[in-house]
Amino acid sequence: MQNMLFKRILLFVMVIIPFALMSCQKGTEAEVSGGSEYDVIVVGAGLAGLTSSISAAENGAEVLLLEKLAFPGGNTVLSTGIFYLGATSLQKELGIEDTPDAFYEEAMRVSGDKRDPMQTRMMADKGGEVFDWLVNHGVVFDDKVTPVMGSAFARAHQVTPSSSAMITALVESARELGVEIMFETPAAELLSDESGQVKGVRALDADGREHNFSAKSVVLAAGGFGADPDRLAEYTPEAEGVIYAGSPGTTGEMHAEALKLGAATIDLDVPWLTPTVEVNKKLLITSLVLSKGAIIVDSQGERFTNETKPYTEVSMVLIEKGEPSYYEVFDSQVKESVYKVPEYIDMGMVIEAASIEELADKMGVPVENLTGTIDRFNQVIRGEKEDEFGRDIYVKELAKAPFYFIEVKPGTIMTPGGLKIDEKCQVVKEDGSVIPGLYATGETTGGYRAYGYRGGDSLTHAAVTGKVAGRYAAE
Repeated sequence: MQNMLFKRILLFVMVIIPFALMSCQKGTEAEVSGGSEYDVIVVGAGLAGLTSSISAAENGAEVLLLEKLAFPGGNTVLSTGIFYLGATSLQKELGIEDTPDAFYEEAMRVSGDKRDPMQTRMMADKGGEVFDWLVNHGVVFDDKVTPVMGSAFARAHQVTPSSSAMITALVESARELGVEIMFETPAAELLSDESGQVKGVRALDADGREHNFSAKSVVLAAGGFGADPDRLAEYTPEAEGVIYAGSPGTTGEMHAEALKLGAATIDLDVPWLTPTVEVNKKLLITSLVLSKGAIIVDSQGERFTNETKPYTEVSMVLIEKGEPSYYEVFDSQVKESVYKVPEYIDMGMVIEAASIEELADKMGVPVENLTGTIDRFNQVIRGEKEDEFGRDIYVKELAKAPFYFIEVKPGTIMTPGGLKIDEKCQVVKEDGSVIPGLYATGETTGGYRAYGYRGGDSLTHAAVTGKVAGRYAAE
């Protein structure tokens, strides 16, 4: 387990190092202009933490941002950089008709009405506003909006050139607004008074020294608990043993601290799984590969499910089928339409072949099975037959050489359950009252991402709740 964790941390550093070196200071070296007293302390420097910090600073707060690791980004830099947004200015510019109500109705429908209606309404009503706000803070989006895994609606807004570039832009924006950022400074304890009012954070700097930072409000944006195998097994045993492809920093300490103060939780026992984690590098393969036309086949070269259903549903089919791994198959058209694929090729995760027959040989599957599978899939795309598995997201036939496959298996990158929040992102107790001075955002919370997940839901939720939490924490 320790060896696997070391490899995971090393790989994580390799992914984020191009921008991490430009933006990081150790906690012991950070010049904290406000001493140990702040208006707002934010714990965690991923997308949720950075948006919380920027929003709080914009609303006049003196902000301290604490990050456990030596670099920012959290799970965001390992994500595919997709936001699932409705009623945005980019959609309008492209002539795509969408409304907050349509977004809300779809989100509730695909979740079987299991999403928190309040948070779903927040995503629907504020998503377009947050898109423009991110652009104003230096985040660059591709000029196309497409469907994505889990939905047939054109709502996937792709960050460009990468999710790490987005984090770099937000770090720069936060610093321009006066946010103090301390890296290698994990929060160890929430400080509160006798009434239960949160008053600050006890943290450890890079040299192991304790610091008590005081604040009027604390925002928890430290992610979930996916990197802690014990917590993962306790809350979501279905995810036990699958590949963890997320940040090594998401170990759940702030969950535990909030629970000590009486925080309520929601969806804590619901697993979040993705069907396409590469088996050797243990990296998440973007869902855009499937959305743009790839298929998943088994050891016999046969399709066996609708690959574009919500992530966890597809993953459970793969787990129940019981094979050690599967193959994600695509052609040059898919490669050319998904910016991440060349990165995967450079990392040695993609196998190329000049023909379907050669691809089958390299996969070790019966040639006649794979060619038949692709022929039937192409017939569906041409409108000659119905898809036997009910897939409704297609692009083009798998017909342009060379052809490719990635060996994949189910894994997890985040946990969908967490702390319960209200419309101001304040942490809620079981009796419905709030823990004064405590806010939570993104993966630290539950209620929105557990059911009917669509590609991009996590980044949307992180940014929207971050902006909301920062605003109210600054009051």
